[in-house]
Amino acid sequence: MKNPTVSVIMSVYNGEKYLRQAIESILNQTFSDFEFIIVDDGSTDKTPEILKDYAKKDLRLKIVKNRKRIGLTKSLNEAIKQAKGKYIARQDADDISLPERLEKQITFLEKNPSYGAVGTSAAIIDKNGRIIKKAMVPKSWLVIKQILKFGNCFVHGSMMFKKQDYIKAGGYRTPFALAQDFDLWLRMSKIKKMKNLRECLYLWRKTESGLSAIKTDIQFKIGALALYEHKYHKSLKLNDRFKVDDYISKLEVDERRKYYKCLANLYLRHGNIKMAEKYYSAQNLSDKIFLHMMKLIIKAVKLRRGYY
Repeated sequence: MKNPTVSVIMSVYNGEKYLRQAIESILNQTFSDFEFIIVDDGSTDKTPEILKDYAKKDLRLKIVKNRKRIGLTKSLNEAIKQAKGKYIARQDADDISLPERLEKQITFLEKNPSYGAVGTSAAIIDKNGRIIKKAMVPKSWLVIKQILKFGNCFVHGSMMFKKQDYIKAGGYRTPFALAQDFDLWLRMSKIKKMKNLRECLYLWRKTESGLSAIKTDIQFKIGALALYEHKYHKSLKLNDRFKVDDYISKLEVDERRKYYKCLANLYLRHGNIKMAEKYYSAQNLSDKIFLHMMKLIIKAVKLRRGYY
């Protein structure tokens, strides 16, 4: 059999509550030439039974079971290692892809070879599937490459990228147990252009038990490391056991100041002015003017559209 055009990859840990909705949203896509690789990351609830049931019904599903929990980054790497598609599409286990998502992303990438990755606009939903608000994401490459200096521009689960560009960029790096997507997009942005489709094709579920909600502070710190490396052309020497606070404490004073500026930028991107001011060391007049202008812009945007 020929290889599929797309490999959809998902990692799940104890996701029985929303897993069926996530799986069916992919199986019901208008584009059908895909394989669906799902990594069960050591689940102890009914997740294995649910996966087994769907795999019997649809041969496009391929289930990978981790004997013990290894985390999202390593699980995604395992899925991509087994992927045979030209394109890789992400899907999170508690989110929903709308029916035309894959078709429209593939159409865009096929028509625009200078682009290596494409996400979509998304709506944020609560635990009951009710839409809370729209996720504010930039659409054009000209805007995206500027906003990447301040933080993430993409909803991770909505992304599709060319496997060869992913490999060229170095893939998901295992020391980044959090912010692994932001780290990847920064490196991919040096290889190809990136875009978000204007249409809302993904429903992104925000819950209090979500990984980002639980570990927000550490996620920002790790994300700032990726931005520090990207902005100042540093080469991070990290291993899987590194502690971000220890790493920061060992930076020289000037380098630590640069890092904290990156951390402040991430907080600015998410509209958290108080935390941005905490880490932003305005040493000169231009820095002070910049921070003041950003505060005004953020307040205006939050009033009009909100932040995710």
